Amino acid sequence: MLKKEHLLIIGNSGAAINAVKGIRRVNPRCPITLLSKEPRDAYSPVLTTYLIAGKVAADRMGCVDKGFYERYGVETRYGQRVVSVDTARKKVFLQTGDAVDYDKLLIATGAVPNPLDVPLTGKVKVHTLRTIDDAEAIRSAQGAWKKVIFVGAGLVSVQVANALRAHVGEMVFIVGSDRILSQNFDAKASGMVQRRIEAEGGKFLFNRTVIGVEKSRTGVMALLGGGKTITADAIFVGKGVHPNIPGIAPDGAVKVGRGIRVDSRMRTSAEGIFAAGDVCEAADLLSGEYRVVSNWPNACFQGWVAGQNMGGGDALFEGSLSMNVTSVFGLSVASVGQVRDHNGCEREAASCTYESREVYKKWVFRDDRLIGGIMVGDIGDNALVAEIIRRRIRMPKEKEALISQPWNAAGLLCRLLLAR
Repeated sequence: MLKKEHLLIIGNSGAAINAVKGIRRVNPRCPITLLSKEPRDAYSPVLTTYLIAGKVAADRMGCVDKGFYERYGVETRYGQRVVSVDTARKKVFLQTGDAVDYDKLLIATGAVPNPLDVPLTGKVKVHTLRTIDDAEAIRSAQGAWKKVIFVGAGLVSVQVANALRAHVGEMVFIVGSDRILSQNFDAKASGMVQRRIEAEGGKFLFNRTVIGVEKSRTGVMALLGGGKTITADAIFVGKGVHPNIPGIAPDGAVKVGRGIRVDSRMRTSAEGIFAAGDVCEAADLLSGEYRVVSNWPNACFQGWVAGQNMGGGDALFEGSLSMNVTSVFGLSVASVGQVRDHNGCEREAASCTYESREVYKKWVFRDDRLIGGIMVGDIGDNALVAEIIRRRIRMPKEKEALISQPWNAAGLLCRLLLAR
């Protein structure tokens, strides 16, 4: 018979919501309390750029219906910031001074944007994007913007630029590397996206760094290494994210690498404490190495596994899989799995390009398994590629066919899955 333990969840996004579902799958009666620093029900962070663009209202961004928490028997405590966890006494302390007891705890606090770690002179507003409040701040100010500086050219920066393009005439990207989207795509795919953005008025300064930001007469001024300055109405920083763990994981009690380290059951090194989502560091599906892989599918699956195990079940997380699917400036792009060089592993790749249609596809293999795919302009193969990679299916004949005819993926991969 299952114990009637008090299960406490810190966080209220994809990992937390799916943890609730996982708990109730195996344990219908145990009390669940959910703490969130935000004053609202769970919503999809993917929709924040749609909020900026005016394509969705804030009250339409929910990823659960209004009756979810009551239906699943969850006590919600919103606007509650956690400051520390006492693993010995099994207590979570809040900024208000209150303490909440737990029998098992899930840390699902997500990630926060990497800051622009340079001197800021004057009352300079540096925009980032992670929450509804961040999106609302950008949306309310964008009407006065004609020129915006973007620090970094990863997915978040280009997605925000895409959301702003109807209002902002000039966009300047300060990029520390030699190309955009370098964490997600190869040089060919990155170049295709870059050209599309340039056609819409975007400008790129590569291998440059911002060393300071000042308030200017018209808005902001970015100081670059080498003495160059750029003025604009606003500045946005999109230099990736890092796990939101300061003040959450007690010193020495929970093993922390880049994120909170978890095993295949989403357990941390502290008894009774689990972690899931962007805050945690789990084994990579393909390499087996511990990595923080921040995407919505991983967070949801990790939460689902953690919840079942917290509730008394026995579920396994097979490993994180990198996956990014989006549309920027009207160009659909996707990457799945290992698409960049990885620790000198022997790999083979095949690609095809249709310049007139702005279509590019690339398949990456290790031995006779598909381990990665890049799709630009036509991303219809994305789900098939992800499923083949997840199942680790050996495909020697299909590999030969794809290397000789890389454009013929859909039919080959679909038949491969149907045969399993």
